[in-house]
Amino acid sequence: MADSCKKDQIMKKLYLIGALCCAPVFCWAQSFTATVRGVVTDSTQAAIPSARVILTEVSRSLDHTAVSDSSGRFIVSALPPGMYTLNAVAPGFERFTQKVFELQVQQEATVNVTLQVSGVATSVEISSSAPLINTTSADLGTVVDNRFIQSMPLANRNPLTLVSLAAGVTPVNTSAGGQSSTNFVANGVRNSTSDVLLDGMSLTNVEQNSGITNLEYQPSVDAVQEFKVQTNFFSAEFGNTGGAVVNMITKSGTNEFHGVGYEFARNAVMNANSWFSNRAGRTIPDFKRNVFGGTVGGPVLLPKLYNGRNKTFFFYDYEGIRQSTAATQLSTIPTLKERAGDFSDTRDANGNLITIYNPFDTYKTADGRTLRRIFPGNIVPASLQNPVAKNALAYYPQPTSSGSLYTHTNNFFGQGVSTAQANQMDAKLDHNLSDKSRFSSRYSLNFGNNSIPANFFGNLADPYSNGDSHTRTHQFVFDFTRVQNATTIINVRYGVLRQHAQTDPKSTGFDPTSLGLPSVYLTSGILQFPAFQPEGYQQVGMVGYGLIK
Repeated sequence: MADSCKKDQIMKKLYLIGALCCAPVFCWAQSFTATVRGVVTDSTQAAIPSARVILTEVSRSLDHTAVSDSSGRFIVSALPPGMYTLNAVAPGFERFTQKVFELQVQQEATVNVTLQVSGVATSVEISSSAPLINTTSADLGTVVDNRFIQSMPLANRNPLTLVSLAAGVTPVNTSAGGQSSTNFVANGVRNSTSDVLLDGMSLTNVEQNSGITNLEYQPSVDAVQEFKVQTNFFSAEFGNTGGAVVNMITKSGTNEFHGVGYEFARNAVMNANSWFSNRAGRTIPDFKRNVFGGTVGGPVLLPKLYNGRNKTFFFYDYEGIRQSTAATQLSTIPTLKERAGDFSDTRDANGNLITIYNPFDTYKTADGRTLRRIFPGNIVPASLQNPVAKNALAYYPQPTSSGSLYTHTNNFFGQGVSTAQANQMDAKLDHNLSDKSRFSSRYSLNFGNNSIPANFFGNLADPYSNGDSHTRTHQFVFDFTRVQNATTIINVRYGVLRQHAQTDPKSTGFDPTSLGLPSVYLTSGILQFPAFQPEGYQQVGMVGYGLIK
């Protein structure tokens, strides 16, 4: 009997687990679409049930319909942002037409319809109206539309430069290039904690052990239709943010073919030389930046096979960047005397000699203290100089000047050119399955990204960078939407963001035992020049994270 009860309990638990696994899960996806709602009434403000409301996408001639309920209320959800017209019809009433109006990303607009009784076939056309008002949501944000994105002068052509147009947003990067990542403050919240969405999928990743968000992909200015900076009162659909949500959408194809080609070029012809370069007698370093690309979009047409007008649309864009940038460094390196162990001219800012003591030559004072003796002439003899240190010192370049008075600081000025190139593309397909169902898919690729920093020391022990870096980023998103009825929307969205980042130090393959270091430095299997940091002098050797695979 006990065994039978135990089996029944186990079976009940299994049934419960199975039911939970098989039950549909309802959740809110991170939306970027718009919604229109309103009430259909007659001239006496009496509700009109069963009125048919049609919203039509102007550029693609796609209809989205709804029927008013017994109270005259209607709602049309999951609308792609863009330009629309609204028509409403009901038996015994004149046709109502609302001329072209715009729906923006995440907008919840209210459009109330008043129908006039008609005995003959007539229509009422509204050619202008007040701005659409959101009376259903308390979220706080600013929409930056394509007009701003295209017309504002963006030195680095980064859409996120325009986030500062939103109230409460303060950029941290105030350089000429402008904001290019999540490094901005929204309403006083810590910087670099915001999330960026593209077509409903996140473009950010959380950096290890820091809590800040890294932007892994950023679309071209010409590929972005608009974006919304939401700074407060987030709905439950949003997460992964401690500051703001930047909700971007890409352009889609229309019933007409459209395209654009461009190139932006900058060079050093009008540049001024820096003060340090002039003092060192150097010429203006090279600078070139070329940004080129284009976009094309329209209906999918396969001659004699398929006509996608009003149904299937594509959009494609490509952008390439080729850049060489001037770079300078001013630092302090050991003087030629100091490299030989001669510190007879090593002084502080007041001109006082900095005394060098021999750690191996000590004596006792009358009160029992142990003190070190000074090196004669403030010179370390060759017999006491560490061979590893001497080998590492050989990788310092020659000083370019005597530096500051007494201290000889800032005695090295380096000048070079850092080169970078990047390529990226977006391919998007939109297909209308029926008046209730549609899907959209996009693939984005950032490829051929190479950054080669300037080598100021002229050898593999240059300390000013981790080395040459290479990245490749993929993002894919698929979105299926079905408007079942006024209260039920089925939305399935899948996305993936993948990035490969690689940094190769200039000293990759260097054997540290060649400096005289013990073989224990080989146990990791990674061969590269180690870092040496003499106090008060510029480091020599690898910096930062070093090798990244």
